[in-house]
Amino acid sequence: MSSTSQDNSTPQGPATNNLTNYVELLSTCLPNRDTGMKHILRSTYPNLPMPLVLGLDFLNSENDYPEDLKIPNLLLTDIKSGATRAVVAPWMHALYQESKDRNGYCVSLVQLKEAQFGAAGGWPHLAAVCILLTQFFFGLYALVIRRVRDGCLLISGVILNLFDGLSSAKYPKYLPPRRVENARFYALHTGMATVHLLVLAHDPGTEDGPYRMVSSKRHINLEDAAVPWKRKASGGSRVREHILRRTLWLAQWGYRLAFALAPSDGFLIPTLLLLGTMGMEVIKSSTKALPKKSSYNIPTPEHRPSIINLLTVACKATGEISVGFIESILPDPTGKHEVYNWISGVMREGALTTGLPPAHESAGVVWSTAARLQTVKVLICCV
Repeated sequence: MSSTSQDNSTPQGPATNNLTNYVELLSTCLPNRDTGMKHILRSTYPNLPMPLVLGLDFLNSENDYPEDLKIPNLLLTDIKSGATRAVVAPWMHALYQESKDRNGYCVSLVQLKEAQFGAAGGWPHLAAVCILLTQFFFGLYALVIRRVRDGCLLISGVILNLFDGLSSAKYPKYLPPRRVENARFYALHTGMATVHLLVLAHDPGTEDGPYRMVSSKRHINLEDAAVPWKRKASGGSRVREHILRRTLWLAQWGYRLAFALAPSDGFLIPTLLLLGTMGMEVIKSSTKALPKKSSYNIPTPEHRPSIINLLTVACKATGEISVGFIESILPDPTGKHEVYNWISGVMREGALTTGLPPAHESAGVVWSTAARLQTVKVLICCV
């Protein structure tokens, strides 16, 4: 009798258990795709924990911005002094690409209300928190229904992400940009390959304006924002930071080891990791998280202006010029600074008095454009 009952019983399905183990192990070991979301969201709130996603790579908060989204040879030049540096901050790459895609071949002047991605926060930050809370509550639910292993792993992952965010806030990689009394004009460009020139200035507004949460009585040094200074810890702070980083690193590997050693009993964890990945992809595709700004587009008469024309328009719009700025985009092989001298003359006396520009493939077009700029009132459009 017992033999017959044993033969008719439902098999336990070892193949099914193996499948859940393989799926869960794969979901925790997949290499993450660089989306830049950690950089975008944490530039506002460095202590914001990221949702659990496929791969569980939550300790790589500083280097996850996709390289293919960065503009090759993007440079920032102080128009007045000519000081030029290669841009490091990903948000400036994103801002330049957005301006180029929107405005095409021209000069654009953007007055930034802030010098970071969404410094006042927004719906992307709220969405990330909601995804993380959903994963946390599902972990609690797993404990309630006595799936102790799944619940403990989910809650432990959320706690590790929380400590990762706190460590990023306590020990940031870069120092905040310096504050300066007067705003300066900077130009974003790509050197001799420039077809779009983006002029930047920091204009934080007033305490009573719409940007009162991000305004400041002093301007931000945009050079520091583009090429932030690395923070150097010393003494006891350096030791504590090193211990914290190593502890989090060991905890992450211990967390992954727990997935490999403890057998899975379902698809709850892979499903929630997939939810986190899909949510972050939706956030990424729905927002560029660019800084708050007022954009002033300076119209250029020709469809594709020459480099000399772009430089002339930028200098006339800002009222500033320097040899370093001009020759960071259009080098002078003769050492006579001919382009700089000509644009300086246009700014002082006008193109009609200065005459034709130096020998250039589009010298006639440049001269006629510069002449028209004397009588064209620059249109200012706030967006």
